[in-house]
Amino acid sequence: MTAINVFLRRDRAIMMTDASLYTAQGVIVGFGQKAVAMPNMRAAIACRGSQKVTALLAMEMSAVYQGYDELLDNAERDLRAYHDQHLMELSRLGLQDINIVVAGWSASKNAPAGFYFDSTTDTFEEIDGYAAGPLPDEAEDAKLHAIRCEIDVDVDPASFDPVRHGIPFMEAQRRMKVEISDVSEPMSIVGGHILLTEVSRDGVSQRVIHRWDDEIGMPIEPAEFVPPPAAPLNRHQRRAMARAGGR
Repeated sequence: MTAINVFLRRDRAIMMTDASLYTAQGVIVGFGQKAVAMPNMRAAIACRGSQKVTALLAMEMSAVYQGYDELLDNAERDLRAYHDQHLMELSRLGLQDINIVVAGWSASKNAPAGFYFDSTTDTFEEIDGYAAGPLPDEAEDAKLHAIRCEIDVDVDPASFDPVRHGIPFMEAQRRMKVEISDVSEPMSIVGGHILLTEVSRDGVSQRVIHRWDDEIGMPIEPAEFVPPPAAPLNRHQRRAMARAGGR
């Protein structure tokens, strides 16, 4: 399982991914770059599964398509064909299904655009606003709302800020326990660091914007959520409380 989050702002596509690689028991074995810029194209790709698949797809798509708009026009058909063509290779990597997420800048739309393909359910969809996974559960959404970072409630994806909103969002993903196999207990799977990939009309940029103190050979241990301090009462509220207490 990998945290892959895409937010389509007015001026750019934002992709945020974590870096931890771990065993089925949740022990970290290394850290990797899970989002790859696609050569000769204003786009980036991330996959849930082997990082080898991500790099192979980035190179293959860059060789096949002249630009991101051509990829958008053909992705639904070609990704299904790619999955069928490489099924044997995927099996050797211990995979049967893959989840592919792509975000980039569409010249024809003069706007960011993205899509994802999930071979598990044979689903292809264009991204409308944002696509995130794993999605914060109800408890984590409440914590995000407490700090004014709940998506679609406090935050419009079109004005999403990767530091102000994105880091708390991925902290929520990190705190969640996720079941990734039949032989393990639910575990935290978001770790290492947060790689921010931004795609605009000017191209692709990538940088690390947050690091966690995770160690190879150890499971991920997220910090507890710290609720914001209560706002001080104003004069009107203090007087109202005093009157209520005197009754």
